[in-house]
Parts: sequence; structure tokens; C-alpha cells
Amino acid sequence: MKVAAAKERKVVHEVRDRVVSGLIMLAMLVSLVYAGGWALYLAGSLIVAVGLRELYGVLTIRGIRPFAPGGIVIGLIFLTSGQLSSQHSAWSAPLILGTLLISALAILVLPRFTPYKRSDLLLTLAGALYVGLLGSFALLIRALTGNDYDPANASNFSGPVMLLRASPQYVGFAWLLLVLGSVSAADIGAYAIGSLFGKRKLAPRISPKKTWEGLGGGVVSCLLVVGSLGSLFGLLTWPWAVLLGLALSACDILGDLAASAVKRYAGVKNYGNLIPGHGGVMDRIDGQLIALPVAYAIIRLITGA
Repeated sequence: MKVAAAKERKVVHEVRDRVVSGLIMLAMLVSLVYAGGWALYLAGSLIVAVGLRELYGVLTIRGIRPFAPGGIVIGLIFLTSGQLSSQHSAWSAPLILGTLLISALAILVLPRFTPYKRSDLLLTLAGALYVGLLGSFALLIRALTGNDYDPANASNFSGPVMLLRASPQYVGFAWLLLVLGSVSAADIGAYAIGSLFGKRKLAPRISPKKTWEGLGGGVVSCLLVVGSLGSLFGLLTWPWAVLLGLALSACDILGDLAASAVKRYAGVKNYGNLIPGHGGVMDRIDGQLIALPVAYAIIRLITGA
């Protein structure tokens, strides 16, 4: 009885820490997403650099030797390509292609002259693509303008909608806030419901603590946030809200399971301990990275672009 009570108190404390740190990150996120532009790019650069450092650090535990400095530079180049594309620069595609060609050449040549194996360098590039390239879609979503907003989708709550109509450049703010907020809600909802009520294991070989009850909590939380923000900002009708919510919640669990597989392979619980209740930066953005390109594609489908 006492053991069960102590376990429940521990879970409640962990959920509390996760929610408190999540709210702090949410305030920072809203500020950065609202600012957009180079401020968001610089914050994204820091996240990419720290995230890749965590990822490469975990891989070294199993004897893999990624070329971390090069991988971080490549990841930042991919992120920069997203920033250039968001500003309609013609340099974005050549920058990505050039980086991939130079990386391919390095993968072929460097193993002959350095201790790095070809597999090490391939994983280095894969990490940069995963964090840097997928992360760059946040900048593309933020760059969406009034042309990607249909006032017919607006709810009766007209305050935020009037703001969007008056400032079309902030449509991207609303879309990115909706995407990041809903994936975060799915993550927190899955953790809270799974920790308190979870019994049936979802993928015990990959992540023993994840449960079907937690999955359901994450899906419901994501749908609620997508529906609420979509209606609040006049971005979505309810069929599109359901589609986007289901897609984002699926991305969250897939990203989480992929990250769990890497951590289980390395024998660690978290990528780091930078964020109380969450672990490292990669623990926080694993679902976001998968969700961003999917969300961008669905938004383009919704807006008919």
C-alpha cells in the first residue's frame, strides 16, 4: 500500500515537473514564434546544434564515431536553407544540393585518410538531415502569409481572427503555434495518462513505459488543441482539424518511438538532462521533427497552395 502510494506521488511529481517546464518552454516558444524571422532562425540554430550534440553523444556510447563538428555544421546549413527558402531566395535548393554532394564526396574519401568509418560518416549525415533539414520546415510554416488563410474558416470568436486579417504576416505564427502546441499537447497528454492509468504496453521491446492508454490520451489532447486553435484563429474547419490532429499525433508517437529505439540501443534513458521532466533537447523535439514536414504538406493541401 505504502509502495503504491509512493509510486503515485513520484508520478505526480514527475508530471508536475514536466508540466511546469513545459509551460516555461511554451512561453518562450510563443515569443520566438511570434517574433519569427532571424530571431526564430537563431533560436532554431541553437536547438539544432544542441540536439545534434546530444544525438551524436548517445551514438558514441555504442562505439559509433560520428564526426560531430561536421554534422552540426551540415545541420545548420540545412536549417539556413529553410530560412533562405522562407524569404523566397533562389539559393536554398543549390545550398542543399551542394551540401549533399560535398557530404557524399567526404563520405567516400575521408575514410581513406582518417579514423572515421564510412558508416560513421553516413550516420553523421543522417543525423544532420533528421534534425537540421526536418527542423527547417518550422521556418517554412512560419513564413506562410495571408494568402494561406481563408477567413471562411473563422469561428465566431473574432478577436484573434481580426488580428490575422489586420496582419496577414502573422498567419504563419498561428499555423506554427498550432503545430508545435498540438504535438507538445500530444506528448504531455500521453505521458500524463500513460503514467497514471497505463496498463497495456504499446511497444515493450522499444519503450517499456509507453502504453495504449497513453497513446489514447495523446491523440485526444492533440485533437483538442488542434480543434481549439484552428477554430480560434480561423484556420481550420472541423474535418481538416481531425485529419491534421490525427496526423500530428501519429507523428508524435512515431518520433517518440524512433527516439526510444535509439536510446534503448545506446542503453540510456534520455538524450540529456537539460530540461527538467523532459530530458534533453532531443527528448523534447523528437515528435516535432517528424510532424513539421507532414504538417507543412497538409497545410499546403488545406490552403490549396
